[in-house]
Amino acid sequence: MSSLGPGFGVPDDLADIAREHPALADALAHPLDRRRTLKLLAAALATGGLEGCDPGHTSRRLVSAVVAPTGIVPGEPDHYATAHVHDGYANGIVVTQMMGRPTKVEGNPLHPASLGATDALGQAAVLDFYDPDRSQGPTQNGTPVAWQQVNTMLAALRTRLAQTNGAGFRLLTGTVTSPTLAAAIDRVLARYPAARWHQWQPISRDAVRQGSALAYGRPVDCVPRLDRADVILAIDSDLLSSAPGHLAFARAFASRRNPTRTRMNRLYAVEPTPTLTGIGADHRFIATPAQLDGIVTALAGALLHGAPPTDPPPWLPHIIDDLRAHPGHALIHIGPDQPAESHALVHAMNEALGARGATFDVLESVAHAPVDHAESMAALVSDMAAGRIETMLILDVNAVYGFPEFAASTF
Repeated sequence: MSSLGPGFGVPDDLADIAREHPALADALAHPLDRRRTLKLLAAALATGGLEGCDPGHTSRRLVSAVVAPTGIVPGEPDHYATAHVHDGYANGIVVTQMMGRPTKVEGNPLHPASLGATDALGQAAVLDFYDPDRSQGPTQNGTPVAWQQVNTMLAALRTRLAQTNGAGFRLLTGTVTSPTLAAAIDRVLARYPAARWHQWQPISRDAVRQGSALAYGRPVDCVPRLDRADVILAIDSDLLSSAPGHLAFARAFASRRNPTRTRMNRLYAVEPTPTLTGIGADHRFIATPAQLDGIVTALAGALLHGAPPTDPPPWLPHIIDDLRAHPGHALIHIGPDQPAESHALVHAMNEALGARGATFDVLESVAHAPVDHAESMAALVSDMAAGRIETMLILDVNAVYGFPEFAASTF
């Protein structure tokens, strides 16, 4: 067994990986032998086990509330509706709690994005309520402080920002789709016009947004209607696993998979790695990341210009014929890891297939003031390095962990 480092294998191994999987090649380029890998793995398992033995309370006791909140009935479960937000997009959930202690998370059947379903992240959210590292209140330099002190500091900050119109103030968030949060941000920026708002997600959907802007002239959201599609082609697609609204998409897709109730749809998946979409496909084809660009180009040539593909994979002409045979009932979907140009070509192909208004709808972007996250973060880091920032407010973004340049900068 070769090591993942200087002895990785033949000299061409890393060159081949760099061509097919550029991100993976960067990780493998760092020397790491087998013995050190096993040591790190054993340490991670050991520390994880020790953490699981900690009840999370220094007194080793659970203390009931002295004054129970209104509506709490001892021994009776209660439910409340809320939302689980992932990458800025919300799924409606219902949390079951017993005397103020959450015990179960389920989907909200009245929420259009979940329709009563949850994904693995939503189910695991209940563990966050009992995380011993969960903040119990405001702190300053790791030391707990009273809310009165926080309010005093905020009052002083407002006075200082009013004198400078917000110069030197930066707000950093992820994608914002909440109308309430969006309105609050707009009010802050209106009051302090010299302040700047930056957006960043560790795994962004920049290519999706840029591709729609290339196709339609502005960033828009395309919502698939899988219950209306007879033929679906998924290209490296996250349609049923992690795309915004994927829980509703999965239900719509499943509604066409029972031959005793309706005519079944047909799903083709072309992907470099297994996905839930590929698992549910009638026909799944493996293609390397380097091959996907050529496949999208060949599809576009055939569907937009009638040009037969040159030296295509043996299965590609069959997919093209099937899509052509179902105008108004076909849909192509491509995942966020593919470049913006590929997304724009997919939009053009869907339009040529008569899919808009049938198997997908075009909506104004639900993200508030969408921007290019990479450019926004680069501008923020540049201002930090130049000393143009005095105060920064970060909302639900761990930039120190996910963006090394941010962690290395100071202001």
